[in-house]
Amino acid sequence: MSKILNEIKNANPKYEGIKIENAIYHRKSKLLEVTLLLCVHFDREDEQAISKVIQESLPFVSLSLQLKKVVCDCDLLSKKIVEFIADKFKVLKDRVKCSDISTVNEENGTVKIILCFEEEVCSHLEASNFFTELNEFLHTCFCEKFTYQFKPRKDEDSTDILREEKVDYTRIEQIPARYFKVDAVTRLFDNNDTNEVMYIADALERTGELAIAGKIIGIRERETKNGKPFFIIDFNDGTGRMSGTVFSTKEILKKMQKIQEGSEVVVVGNAEVTPEGYRRFTIKSLNYCELPKDFVYQEKESRKPPESYLVVKPEPMQTVLQTDMFSLVDTTPECLKGKSFVVLDFETTGTMPQEDKITEIGAVKIVDGKIIEKFATMVNPDRKIPDIVVELTGITDEMVADAPKFEEVAGDLYKFCYGSVIIAHNLSFDYAFLKNMSKPLNYLYSNRGIDTLSMARDLLPNLGHHKLNNICDYFGIELVHHRAYNDAYATAQAFIEMIKLKGGMPEFDV
Repeated sequence: MSKILNEIKNANPKYEGIKIENAIYHRKSKLLEVTLLLCVHFDREDEQAISKVIQESLPFVSLSLQLKKVVCDCDLLSKKIVEFIADKFKVLKDRVKCSDISTVNEENGTVKIILCFEEEVCSHLEASNFFTELNEFLHTCFCEKFTYQFKPRKDEDSTDILREEKVDYTRIEQIPARYFKVDAVTRLFDNNDTNEVMYIADALERTGELAIAGKIIGIRERETKNGKPFFIIDFNDGTGRMSGTVFSTKEILKKMQKIQEGSEVVVVGNAEVTPEGYRRFTIKSLNYCELPKDFVYQEKESRKPPESYLVVKPEPMQTVLQTDMFSLVDTTPECLKGKSFVVLDFETTGTMPQEDKITEIGAVKIVDGKIIEKFATMVNPDRKIPDIVVELTGITDEMVADAPKFEEVAGDLYKFCYGSVIIAHNLSFDYAFLKNMSKPLNYLYSNRGIDTLSMARDLLPNLGHHKLNNICDYFGIELVHHRAYNDAYATAQAFIEMIKLKGGMPEFDV
């Protein structure tokens, strides 16, 4: 097919970026099913022209051709570029990240890629065959044409270089810091014998004078706009990574030449947040030490739930109280009395908790076996929702444009879930998103959990497929599928019905 694909590309410049999604040949019927991907608009004439090229090359087959238009996923594109640089230019792998890359969709399926790197990084790449090799690599992954632009980041002083992700410190409650002790503190900068240090994971949230320790994982020498040298040193203690600046004197310059990557050091410095919201850590003291061997890190304490709901307020389930489930005859299983459960369901931008984001939260609370409250909100994922997800869930970019971001509703959701057993259909999926997106905000979930998918497999072995809609059909529960609140409400009803069927509580899955 590669030869035929080249013939298609030569037939019209419009088809230059065409890709094969699949090609299946049915030997008995001599039918060839081909699906091709294009990033530009096409019509019936394009289908006929492409079919003609294929038929002329393969006159002995019957052809079934499908053309699909694809749109470049900008997040995936940025990730691929970072991966390419990390593989081809290993010395730069810690100095480029996805947030340094932006894209602009232009006409005729062309995407302009803007690379906002440090001047030194741009110079290094410009001196190589970077754009040619990158272009060849991207054309193996995407259909679009690409143009490129370097937009060097000013490298005048440490304030610009040390910029990290903005942190809204007003939203991060000061959880008690965790500390550990280092051994064999040995003079390098001074006689400071500090040996009790804060976990870097906790130091990242604090300002003022801090003492940390860790292994040096990077050293970079820079100059201010006045030509004065300084160093940026990266540390890692196993709980987190932190960068600090050393402004150099002649004496310090000699000492800096002694340290190297892999050295274990104890550091004292001053952490502050700039008016723009960026963190800066200026090192005052740096000495050798020995990190504790086989050290067991203490688990971090979670933030307390807010005193009141701030953004999303739960609503009582008034309509449910009128149903037969809550009639005067109490059919509540005894094992549910005195217990609280929260049934969760999320709609997301994809299936990868480490990469994708939540777009809708649906939750209902069960207390004493009765569904009493609902918690529902759209969530702005701060990224484009893929077309395939829009088709599945019906949630569009316009629907979430004015919705709160997850960090704005995380406290309310934590309060709603606090002290309850968490339930979900395929619990590992929803719980992974919940934990992954809540952890950076210091909301740490340790709730026990029950998976209704596991319950259904145990209790309804003859059902065949144990998707939520099949379980709801079995119990006569109404379900409007693939919207978070509807799924959560239906899962809650199914959970209660399965508890009745089982005659007791299942084992916890988490």
